[in-house]
Amino acid sequence: TVAAVAIARKALPSVEDPRPYLPEAEYGLIEAIQRSLEREYLKVSDALDGDQIAADSSKVVAVADQLNSRGRIGSLPVVPISSPGGEAKPDCVALRPQTDDYAYCDGTSLWLQSTQVDSPVQFGRKNDSDASVIKGIVWSHDGQWLAAWDDSERLMVWHFTGRLPVAILDEQLSEAGCIYDVAWSLTGRHLVAVASDGRLRGWQIDGNSATLNIEVNFYAVDSMCTAAGVDFVRPSREEEQVLTWGSDGKIQFWSLTGERLETRIPIEEQRDGRLNGVKVALDGRQLVAFAEHGPFYLLSADRDGPIKRFEGHTRSVGSVLWRESSSYLITCSADGTARLW
Repeated sequence: TVAAVAIARKALPSVEDPRPYLPEAEYGLIEAIQRSLEREYLKVSDALDGDQIAADSSKVVAVADQLNSRGRIGSLPVVPISSPGGEAKPDCVALRPQTDDYAYCDGTSLWLQSTQVDSPVQFGRKNDSDASVIKGIVWSHDGQWLAAWDDSERLMVWHFTGRLPVAILDEQLSEAGCIYDVAWSLTGRHLVAVASDGRLRGWQIDGNSATLNIEVNFYAVDSMCTAAGVDFVRPSREEEQVLTWGSDGKIQFWSLTGERLETRIPIEEQRDGRLNGVKVALDGRQLVAFAEHGPFYLLSADRDGPIKRFEGHTRSVGSVLWRESSSYLITCSADGTARLW
Protein backbone atom coordinates (compact mmCIF):
# COMPACT_ATOMS: atom_id res chain seq x y z
CA THR A 1 0.00 0.00 0.00
CA VAL A 2 2.77 2.47 0.91
CA ALA A 3 4.56 1.65 -2.36
CA ALA A 4 1.37 2.15 -4.37
CA VAL A 5 0.76 5.56 -2.76
CA ALA A 6 4.36 6.65 -3.37
CA ILE A 7 4.33 5.55 -7.02
CA ALA A 8 1.00 7.25 -7.68
CA ARG A 9 2.08 10.52 -6.05
CA LYS A 10 5.30 10.65 -8.07
CA ALA A 11 3.35 10.05 -11.28
CA LEU A 12 0.79 12.81 -10.66
CA PRO A 13 1.44 16.51 -11.35
CA SER A 14 2.03 18.88 -8.46
CA VAL A 15 2.95 22.51 -7.89
CA GLU A 16 6.59 21.59 -7.35
CA ASP A 17 6.82 19.20 -10.29
CA PRO A 18 4.23 19.80 -13.05
CA ARG A 19 3.91 16.91 -15.48
CA PRO A 20 1.23 15.37 -17.74
CA TYR A 21 -1.83 14.09 -15.88
CA LEU A 22 -2.08 10.26 -15.77
CA PRO A 23 -5.53 8.87 -14.88
CA GLU A 24 -4.10 5.47 -13.93
CA ALA A 25 -2.01 7.15 -11.24
CA GLU A 26 -5.14 8.78 -9.86
CA TYR A 27 -6.94 5.44 -9.77
CA GLY A 28 -3.94 3.79 -8.14
CA LEU A 29 -3.84 6.45 -5.45
CA ILE A 30 -7.56 6.19 -4.71
CA GLU A 31 -7.45 2.39 -4.57
CA ALA A 32 -4.36 2.39 -2.33
CA ILE A 33 -5.99 4.80 0.14
CA GLN A 34 -9.28 2.93 0.13
CA ARG A 35 -7.57 -0.43 0.69
CA SER A 36 -5.52 1.09 3.50
CA LEU A 37 -8.65 2.36 5.22
CA GLU A 38 -10.52 -0.91 4.77
CA ARG A 39 -7.66 -3.12 5.95
CA GLU A 40 -6.27 -0.72 8.57
CA TYR A 41 -2.76 -0.88 7.12
CA LEU A 42 -1.95 2.77 7.89
CA LYS A 43 -1.92 3.97 11.48
CA VAL A 44 -1.04 7.58 12.33
CA SER A 45 -1.92 9.68 15.32
CA ASP A 46 -1.61 13.26 14.04
CA ALA A 47 -3.00 15.24 11.12
CA LEU A 48 -0.63 15.15 8.14
CA ASP A 49 0.59 17.89 5.82
CA GLY A 50 0.22 17.95 2.04
CA ASP A 51 3.36 15.87 1.49
CA GLN A 52 1.90 12.87 3.31
CA ILE A 53 -1.16 10.79 2.64
CA ALA A 54 -2.71 8.54 5.26
CA ALA A 55 -5.65 8.34 7.63
CA ASP A 56 -6.17 7.22 11.19
CA SER A 57 -9.30 5.82 12.79
CA SER A 58 -10.94 9.23 13.13
CA LYS A 59 -10.14 10.78 9.72
CA VAL A 60 -10.72 9.89 6.09
CA VAL A 61 -8.88 11.28 3.09
CA ALA A 62 -11.33 12.72 0.55
CA VAL A 63 -9.58 12.47 -2.82
CA ALA A 64 -11.80 11.65 -5.77
CA ASP A 65 -13.50 15.01 -6.26
CA GLN A 66 -10.32 17.05 -5.95
CA LEU A 67 -8.31 14.85 -8.32
CA ASN A 68 -11.09 14.58 -10.89
CA SER A 69 -11.80 18.30 -10.97
CA ARG A 70 -8.23 19.62 -10.83
CA GLY A 71 -6.23 16.82 -12.40
CA ARG A 72 -3.51 17.30 -9.82
CA ILE A 73 -2.46 16.42 -6.31
CA GLY A 74 -1.44 19.03 -3.78
CA SER A 75 -2.69 19.41 -0.23
CA LEU A 76 -5.45 16.84 0.06
CA PRO A 77 -8.01 17.64 2.76
CA VAL A 78 -8.25 15.41 5.79
CA VAL A 79 -11.90 15.48 6.79
CA PRO A 80 -12.72 14.82 10.47
CA ILE A 81 -15.68 12.47 10.86
CA SER A 82 -18.12 12.76 13.72
CA SER A 83 -21.40 11.17 14.69
CA PRO A 84 -24.05 12.14 17.25
CA GLY A 85 -22.42 9.75 19.71
CA GLY A 86 -19.02 11.45 19.42
CA GLU A 87 -15.95 10.94 17.28
CA ALA A 88 -16.41 8.21 14.68
CA LYS A 89 -13.87 5.45 14.03
CA PRO A 90 -14.52 4.37 10.44
CA ASP A 91 -13.75 0.77 9.50
CA CYS A 92 -14.52 1.17 5.80
CA VAL A 93 -15.21 4.00 3.36
CA ALA A 94 -16.53 4.30 -0.22
CA LEU A 95 -16.71 7.38 -2.41
CA ARG A 96 -20.10 7.92 -4.05
CA PRO A 97 -19.82 8.09 -7.87
CA GLN A 98 -20.43 11.44 -9.57
CA THR A 99 -20.74 13.35 -6.26
CA ASP A 100 -18.59 14.68 -3.43
CA ASP A 101 -20.33 12.36 -0.92
CA TYR A 102 -18.87 9.31 0.72
CA ALA A 103 -20.23 6.58 2.96
CA TYR A 104 -18.36 5.14 5.91
CA CYS A 105 -19.06 2.46 8.49
CA ASP A 106 -18.43 2.91 12.21
CA GLY A 107 -18.95 -0.38 13.99
CA THR A 108 -22.60 -1.31 13.51
CA SER A 109 -23.52 2.12 12.08
CA LEU A 110 -23.35 3.37 8.51
CA TRP A 111 -23.16 7.07 7.62
CA LEU A 112 -23.31 9.32 4.56
CA GLN A 113 -21.23 12.49 4.63
CA SER A 114 -20.47 15.22 2.12
CA THR A 115 -17.33 17.34 2.05
CA GLN A 116 -19.66 20.35 1.80
CA VAL A 117 -22.07 19.45 4.63
CA ASP A 118 -21.04 19.19 8.29
CA SER A 119 -23.65 16.80 9.70
CA PRO A 120 -23.66 13.18 8.49
CA VAL A 121 -26.83 11.23 7.64
CA GLN A 122 -27.22 7.82 9.23
CA PHE A 123 -28.48 4.84 7.25
CA GLY A 124 -31.45 3.24 8.98
CA ARG A 125 -31.33 -0.55 9.36
CA LYS A 126 -34.46 -2.69 9.14
CA ASN A 127 -33.24 -4.98 11.94
CA ASP A 128 -31.36 -2.79 14.42
CA SER A 129 -31.75 -5.43 17.14
CA ASP A 130 -29.64 -7.86 15.07
CA ALA A 131 -27.02 -5.28 14.10
CA SER A 132 -23.45 -6.58 13.70
CA VAL A 133 -20.20 -4.89 12.71
CA ILE A 134 -20.28 -3.74 9.07
CA LYS A 135 -17.39 -5.21 7.07
CA GLY A 136 -17.76 -3.67 3.62
CA ILE A 137 -19.71 -1.23 1.45
CA VAL A 138 -20.02 -0.72 -2.32
CA TRP A 139 -21.94 1.82 -4.42
CA SER A 140 -23.76 1.08 -7.65
CA HIS A 141 -22.02 2.64 -10.64
CA ASP A 142 -24.57 5.48 -10.86
CA GLY A 143 -24.51 6.16 -7.09
CA GLN A 144 -28.26 5.52 -6.65
CA TRP A 145 -27.88 2.42 -4.45
CA LEU A 146 -25.48 1.38 -1.71
CA ALA A 147 -24.90 -2.20 -0.55
CA ALA A 148 -23.28 -3.12 2.78
CA TRP A 149 -22.58 -6.39 4.56
CA ASP A 150 -21.71 -7.24 8.16
CA ASP A 151 -19.86 -10.00 9.98
CA SER A 152 -23.05 -12.01 10.53
CA GLU A 153 -23.53 -12.51 6.74
CA ARG A 154 -26.31 -9.95 6.57
CA LEU A 155 -26.59 -8.04 3.28
CA MET A 156 -28.28 -4.62 3.23
CA VAL A 157 -29.18 -2.27 0.36
CA TRP A 158 -30.36 1.36 0.39
CA HIS A 159 -31.87 3.42 -2.42
CA PHE A 160 -31.41 7.17 -2.57
CA THR A 161 -34.32 9.50 -3.23
CA GLY A 162 -32.74 12.91 -2.92
CA ARG A 163 -30.30 12.87 -0.01
CA LEU A 164 -32.16 10.42 2.23
CA PRO A 165 -31.35 6.69 1.98
CA VAL A 166 -34.28 4.23 2.00
CA ALA A 167 -33.61 0.64 3.14
CA ILE A 168 -34.89 -1.83 0.52
CA LEU A 169 -33.08 -5.06 1.52
CA ASP A 170 -31.86 -6.56 4.79
CA GLU A 171 -31.27 -10.28 4.44
CA GLN A 172 -29.36 -12.94 6.36
CA LEU A 173 -27.57 -15.02 3.72
CA SER A 174 -26.68 -17.96 5.99
CA GLU A 175 -26.28 -18.84 9.64
CA ALA A 176 -22.47 -19.05 9.74
CA GLY A 177 -19.43 -18.00 7.77
CA CYS A 178 -18.86 -14.73 5.91
CA ILE A 179 -19.68 -12.81 2.76
CA TYR A 180 -16.64 -12.88 0.46
CA ASP A 181 -17.62 -10.26 -2.10
CA VAL A 182 -20.48 -8.10 -3.44
CA ALA A 183 -20.77 -6.46 -6.88
CA TRP A 184 -23.13 -4.27 -8.87
CA SER A 185 -23.86 -4.70 -12.56
CA LEU A 186 -22.71 -1.97 -14.92
CA THR A 187 -26.34 -0.91 -15.35
CA GLY A 188 -26.95 -0.84 -11.57
CA ARG A 189 -30.03 -3.04 -11.90
CA HIS A 190 -28.49 -6.27 -10.58
CA LEU A 191 -26.63 -7.02 -7.34
CA VAL A 192 -24.74 -10.25 -6.64
CA ALA A 193 -22.97 -11.67 -3.59
CA VAL A 194 -20.83 -14.75 -2.87
CA ALA A 195 -20.48 -16.24 0.60
CA SER A 196 -18.50 -18.93 2.39
CA ASP A 197 -21.45 -21.34 2.14
CA GLY A 198 -20.48 -21.74 -1.53
CA ARG A 199 -23.53 -19.99 -2.93
CA LEU A 200 -23.95 -17.21 -5.45
CA ARG A 201 -27.00 -15.04 -4.85
CA GLY A 202 -28.38 -12.27 -7.06
CA TRP A 203 -31.11 -9.66 -6.80
CA GLN A 204 -32.88 -7.66 -9.44
CA ILE A 205 -33.08 -4.04 -8.29
CA ASP A 206 -35.95 -1.76 -9.29
CA GLY A 207 -36.38 1.50 -7.42
CA ASN A 208 -37.24 0.62 -3.82
CA SER A 209 -37.54 -3.13 -4.37
CA ALA A 210 -35.00 -5.95 -4.51
CA THR A 211 -36.09 -9.39 -5.79
CA LEU A 212 -33.95 -12.51 -5.32
CA ASN A 213 -33.57 -14.17 -8.72
CA ILE A 214 -30.29 -16.13 -8.43
CA GLU A 215 -29.35 -18.71 -5.78
CA VAL A 216 -26.94 -21.39 -6.98
CA ASN A 217 -23.82 -23.20 -5.76
CA PHE A 218 -20.66 -21.88 -7.39
CA TYR A 219 -18.24 -24.12 -5.49
CA ALA A 220 -18.44 -27.13 -3.21
CA VAL A 221 -17.92 -26.26 0.46
CA ASP A 222 -15.51 -29.22 0.82
CA SER A 223 -13.36 -28.06 -2.14
CA MET A 224 -10.86 -26.23 0.13
CA CYS A 225 -11.88 -22.89 -1.39
CA THR A 226 -10.70 -20.26 1.10
CA ALA A 227 -11.30 -17.11 -0.97
CA ALA A 228 -13.77 -16.08 -3.65
CA GLY A 229 -15.05 -13.08 -5.56
CA VAL A 230 -17.75 -11.91 -7.95
CA ASP A 231 -18.03 -9.29 -10.70
CA PHE A 232 -19.76 -8.58 -14.00
CA VAL A 233 -18.39 -8.97 -17.55
CA ARG A 234 -19.72 -7.77 -20.88
CA PRO A 235 -18.99 -10.16 -23.78
CA SER A 236 -18.91 -8.53 -27.20
CA ARG A 237 -21.97 -10.27 -28.63
CA GLU A 238 -23.95 -11.20 -25.50
CA GLU A 239 -25.68 -9.46 -22.62
CA GLU A 240 -23.96 -8.74 -19.33
CA GLN A 241 -22.92 -11.82 -17.35
CA VAL A 242 -21.94 -12.63 -13.77
CA LEU A 243 -18.41 -13.88 -13.12
CA THR A 244 -17.40 -15.85 -10.01
CA TRP A 245 -13.98 -17.07 -9.01
CA GLY A 246 -12.63 -19.16 -6.16
CA SER A 247 -9.23 -20.17 -4.82
CA ASP A 248 -10.09 -23.66 -6.09
CA GLY A 249 -9.03 -22.26 -9.49
CA LYS A 250 -12.43 -22.09 -11.19
CA ILE A 251 -13.65 -19.00 -13.03
CA GLN A 252 -17.32 -19.40 -13.90
CA PHE A 253 -19.68 -17.36 -16.05
CA TRP A 254 -23.42 -17.10 -15.30
CA SER A 255 -26.46 -15.55 -16.93
CA LEU A 256 -28.43 -12.87 -15.08
CA THR A 257 -30.93 -15.60 -14.16
CA GLY A 258 -28.33 -17.96 -12.63
CA GLU A 259 -27.67 -20.34 -15.54
CA ARG A 260 -24.07 -21.58 -15.63
CA LEU A 261 -22.68 -20.70 -19.06
CA GLU A 262 -19.01 -21.62 -18.89
CA THR A 263 -16.24 -22.75 -16.53
CA ARG A 264 -12.57 -21.97 -17.08
CA ILE A 265 -9.53 -23.11 -15.08
CA PRO A 266 -6.61 -21.03 -16.42
CA ILE A 267 -4.32 -21.49 -13.42
CA GLU A 268 -2.09 -24.58 -13.31
CA GLU A 269 -1.98 -25.02 -9.54
CA GLN A 270 1.07 -27.28 -9.41
CA ARG A 271 3.12 -24.65 -11.27
CA ASP A 272 1.35 -21.37 -10.47
CA GLY A 273 -0.09 -21.97 -6.98
CA ARG A 274 -3.65 -21.11 -6.06
CA LEU A 275 -5.83 -18.48 -7.70
CA ASN A 276 -5.43 -15.26 -5.70
CA GLY A 277 -8.01 -13.12 -7.46
CA VAL A 278 -9.62 -11.84 -10.65
CA LYS A 279 -9.83 -8.22 -11.84
CA VAL A 280 -12.23 -7.28 -14.64
CA ALA A 281 -11.36 -4.39 -16.97
CA LEU A 282 -13.52 -1.28 -16.66
CA ASP A 283 -15.26 -2.01 -19.98
CA GLY A 284 -16.05 -5.58 -18.89
CA ARG A 285 -14.43 -7.09 -22.00
CA GLN A 286 -11.26 -8.58 -20.45
CA LEU A 287 -10.14 -9.94 -17.12
CA VAL A 288 -6.93 -10.84 -15.36
CA ALA A 289 -6.54 -13.91 -13.12
CA PHE A 290 -3.52 -13.68 -10.82
CA ALA A 291 -1.84 -16.56 -9.03
CA GLU A 292 -0.05 -17.34 -5.78
CA HIS A 293 3.44 -17.77 -7.27
CA GLY A 294 3.54 -14.62 -9.40
CA PRO A 295 2.19 -15.26 -12.92
CA PHE A 296 -1.11 -13.88 -14.16
CA TYR A 297 -3.39 -14.70 -17.07
CA LEU A 298 -5.22 -12.37 -19.44
CA LEU A 299 -8.60 -13.72 -20.55
CA SER A 300 -11.34 -12.46 -22.85
CA ALA A 301 -14.90 -12.20 -21.57
CA ASP A 302 -16.04 -13.92 -24.78
CA ARG A 303 -16.62 -17.66 -24.69
CA ASP A 304 -13.60 -19.70 -25.76
CA GLY A 305 -11.62 -16.48 -25.91
CA PRO A 306 -7.80 -16.56 -25.93
CA ILE A 307 -5.80 -16.99 -22.73
CA LYS A 308 -2.32 -15.49 -22.42
CA ARG A 309 0.12 -16.14 -19.57
CA PHE A 310 2.38 -13.33 -18.26
CA GLU A 311 5.48 -13.82 -16.13
CA GLY A 312 7.72 -11.36 -14.32
CA HIS A 313 6.76 -11.28 -10.67
CA THR A 314 8.60 -13.73 -8.42
CA ARG A 315 6.05 -13.74 -5.59
CA SER A 316 2.30 -13.50 -5.19
CA VAL A 317 0.37 -10.80 -7.08
CA GLY A 318 -2.07 -9.20 -4.67
CA SER A 319 -3.61 -6.36 -6.66
CA VAL A 320 -4.28 -5.46 -10.30
CA LEU A 321 -5.47 -2.10 -11.61
CA TRP A 322 -6.77 -1.50 -15.15
CA ARG A 323 -6.39 1.76 -17.04
CA GLU A 324 -9.72 3.24 -18.14
CA SER A 325 -9.00 2.43 -21.80
CA SER A 326 -8.30 -1.22 -20.80
CA SER A 327 -5.07 -1.08 -22.84
CA TYR A 328 -2.74 -1.01 -19.82
CA LEU A 329 -2.74 -2.59 -16.38
CA ILE A 330 -0.61 -2.33 -13.25
CA THR A 331 0.22 -5.33 -11.06
CA CYS A 332 1.50 -5.11 -7.46
CA SER A 333 3.32 -8.05 -5.93
CA ALA A 334 4.73 -9.28 -2.63
CA ASP A 335 8.13 -9.27 -4.36
CA GLY A 336 8.16 -5.50 -3.74
CA THR A 337 7.53 -4.39 -7.31
CA ALA A 338 4.71 -2.80 -9.26
CA ARG A 339 4.76 -3.47 -13.00
CA LEU A 340 3.05 -1.70 -15.89
CA TRP A 341 1.87 -3.96 -18.73
